[in-house]
Amino acid sequence: MKFLEVELEILSPTIVTERRSLRGFLKALDYIPASTLRGAILSELYRRGIVKESFLESERARPSVITSYAYPVVDGRKTYPAHPFMYECKICKVVKNYLSEVIEDLESHGHLSKLAHLTCESGHVALESLYSKPYPKEGKNRVPTSRFLCTGVSKERGTSEIGMLYEYEAIAPGRKFWATMAVPDELEEHVDGLEVRIGRGISRGFGRSRIIKSSVIGLRGLAAKIEEVIVQGKYIVFYASSPLVSCHQDSYEPYPLEVDLSSLTAKLAMSEGGKLEVKAVYGRADFRIGGWDMYENVEKAPVEHATRPGAIVVAKYSGSPLALVALSLLGTIERLGSTVITGVNMLHPARTHPIFKLGE
Repeated sequence: MKFLEVELEILSPTIVTERRSLRGFLKALDYIPASTLRGAILSELYRRGIVKESFLESERARPSVITSYAYPVVDGRKTYPAHPFMYECKICKVVKNYLSEVIEDLESHGHLSKLAHLTCESGHVALESLYSKPYPKEGKNRVPTSRFLCTGVSKERGTSEIGMLYEYEAIAPGRKFWATMAVPDELEEHVDGLEVRIGRGISRGFGRSRIIKSSVIGLRGLAAKIEEVIVQGKYIVFYASSPLVSCHQDSYEPYPLEVDLSSLTAKLAMSEGGKLEVKAVYGRADFRIGGWDMYENVEKAPVEHATRPGAIVVAKYSGSPLALVALSLLGTIERLGSTVITGVNMLHPARTHPIFKLGE
């Protein structure tokens, strides 16, 4: 298995929306869901004959292609979902990252033992939470979009149909997003330059994107950084770059209480394992995970109350640093009924992640 960091460029208006109204699909997301990106890549590999139908069928039960959520690239810089300890002053517009002020308390006690006094550098207390919004932000913190008005066309008459008028909000062409991918070794060479179709309306030209850049992620270098922040007897503070959820057959919880990393390291043919025991989670459980099963052509069972990306997790950990690298890039594979959910529970030790210093 190879781990890649990829950059994706939007080539045509892309409809990836948060909600559906009576008139269409409005409010474009400022990220691309992991399931959407993964499905687009698998579909294109199949269309090109690179993988067979049997491969797609096996991916439904035993995923080997796993992507993270894709976040915007702003002025050449990667953005990340802000955590709950990031605020912007409503008066002077200064961004403050309080994680560095509370992390020692979290590492020592497993939770916040005292409330932080939140003010900006000028002493203002009128602060707005940036939690889960892409940071560094762009403009009004929204990915630029375009609006389209479309009508349904009768196949029999070739004219517009009454009552079939739809409005769409789409991510504008030229926007770039970044994500991580795990792929089998034999598929790595097909990733760079791959043109995929993302979101709704692909039969009408919407959703064309291309992977314009890919690079291999070095696991040993990441493991060395993680090893430096593991202190015996202390909790580890994690940053969640993905949603959190824990599924149990036909039910789910907004975050896992325990994560066994042996199944993740087995994917890498590593003997090292690990175990995570969650003590506290700081975030909001109002994130929706859905999608469409293209193989069965049915809607996937939705998760309505996952924890938003950007959450801060405090946990006890026993195991190797390399197992934590696997967790940060693979997350966990969750099963809700017949639905397989990937791209969730991707946890990074906060002290080693770029978000730890952003906004200070």
